Amino acid sequence: MSTITDAVEKKKQEDESKKPKALDLGNPPKVAIPRDRGKLRRLIALLIILISISGAAGAGYYYRKEIGDYLASWSAKKPEKPAPLTTNDETGAAKEPLNDVNLENKKSDEIISDEKEEPVVDEFPLLSISGIIFDPLDPEAIINGQSVKTGETIDGAYIVEIRKDSVRVRYKGEERVLTYR
Repeated sequence: MSTITDAVEKKKQEDESKKPKALDLGNPPKVAIPRDRGKLRRLIALLIILISISGAAGAGYYYRKEIGDYLASWSAKKPEKPAPLTTNDETGAAKEPLNDVNLENKKSDEIISDEKEEPVVDEFPLLSISGIIFDPLDPEAIINGQSVKTGETIDGAYIVEIRKDSVRVRYKGEERVLTYR
């Protein structure tokens, strides 16, 4: 019998040696963890860049209407004509601007008033709303049979804002609200 009890005791000792040992929290094992400070700095810099980009993208999305209005106001401005060239005579006095006027065979009165310019009347285009597809993030309107979104132009008119029941448009600095019925 003693051989059987010896075998059982030996088996118990083997089983206990295979069990994981409980950690002694008072004496944690010392493990060296190598740290690369350069890699850590690059990681932090990358995170800062990503946060900045996402913040700028979010702000751009949030302020998209105001940015669109601002850009549209710049595109609506016409460039000014440059001043005509002038010449100086021998005395250094400035002469009148040079014009493309044929001075031969014309009287002095004709030279001054060569052509009468009539003001060009540029009326607001005729725009008719046939429908509005309202989505708070991406609204669309059907104007003159064409689908348009905020920031687009139709017949020279810039679409400023699309609401549930109206569309605000700008044409040469003048804004109007078109209502949908």
